[in-house]
Amino acid sequence: MAIEDGIVACGLAGLRACTTASEPRPAWPPYLVEYLGAHMARRAAGMAERMELVSPAWLGM
Repeated sequence: MAIEDGIVACGLAGLRACTTASEPRPAWPPYLVEYLGAHMARRAAGMAERMELVSPAWLGM
């Protein structure tokens, strides 16, 4: 499960970096867009972390 913990940690770090960056946001790897939520659910991520995933802020809206 350490690999999956790493995926979640990297995904959340990327989300947080995108919401605080003033530069154009990087393109998200399709894998993270589609599956980060599933990894978070399996690793019992908290509600606050899950809300970051669905926040429109990282989409640049």
